[in-house]
Amino acid sequence: MGSLRRTRDKSSTIDAITVHLNRWYYSGIRELAQSAIDACRGQEITIERAIHRGHFHGVPYAHRKSAMASFVPYIDTESRERPQGTNPREYLTEWLDETIDGHEFVLYTYKAKLVTVATDNADAYEEEYGEPSIKPEVTAYWAMRADVWEELDRREDEWEIEDPDPEGK
Repeated sequence: MGSLRRTRDKSSTIDAITVHLNRWYYSGIRELAQSAIDACRGQEITIERAIHRGHFHGVPYAHRKSAMASFVPYIDTESRERPQGTNPREYLTEWLDETIDGHEFVLYTYKAKLVTVATDNADAYEEEYGEPSIKPEVTAYWAMRADVWEELDRREDEWEIEDPDPEGK
């Protein structure tokens, strides 16, 4: 069983796994929200900055290359830089839709299934369309979108910025 010890009380083991799963997932959500804020503010997003923030903390060395490859959607900000005069909420919506669509939590079925267990918004797709999704990747996409927006709304003062020259002069 690896690092999990066999206990008579299986519910405590399940609780411990759930706690770790939630930490893993919401750590990714907070990082995604921070990357969105950085992009909205026009700050360059680099792997070095992600490493400094601890994005790859706990990732075994053998898996770091693939973990860094999954970070590439965050780095491509040059073509998605927020133009002056653009509504920050509209920009973030587009940025998140593009980024989450290519995120490893959505691309890989087993990670998407983990997302559906860890998130508090597993019903986000159903709320939007009136029926549940049969695909865990779709459920994970909508759950992540809702979770990141909850984080962004808590941190609205960091990204809801006024353009210094709204007319672009």
